[in-house]
Amino acid sequence: MAKVKYYLKSPNASGVSLISLYLRYGSTQQVVVSTNCYVDPKDWDAKTQRLKRNAQNALEVNNNLKKWEHEADEIYNRRLYQKLPLDPKYIKPDLEKLVRPAASTSKIRATDLISFVDSYITSVKGFKNVNTIVSTQESAPICFIQTHCVDRFSDG
Repeated sequence: MAKVKYYLKSPNASGVSLISLYLRYGSTQQVVVSTNCYVDPKDWDAKTQRLKRNAQNALEVNNNLKKWEHEADEIYNRRLYQKLPLDPKYIKPDLEKLVRPAASTSKIRATDLISFVDSYITSVKGFKNVNTIVSTQESAPICFIQTHCVDRFSDG
């Protein structure tokens, strides 16, 4: 039987820390995958292995953790019942696809650069470091220019 647990990469960090998914099975086997979710250690409940309710984006992050836990267990059970190898080198790629699906970036469709940047920032708010989002918004002030203002600078 497999057991999924979540731990902070740096539980005593002064800033934010990365949440890692640990899938343990057998007597000594384990697979560790980065979730790309950054949280403040003071908002992390080590006992429940979830973000505290009062933390920013807690509901979204906790729902993702719950979903990944269930699906990681399904990946293990599927391999077990199909008698596929249970070696970590085979399970880890499946878990990485689960946590960081490549298809999620292709779902972003925008008509222009401003819409794309805006939708990208919105889509990663729950998964990226807060400082990354702030610096992205500050370094890309064009996102805040209305498209009708661009017409004033054209020759036509």
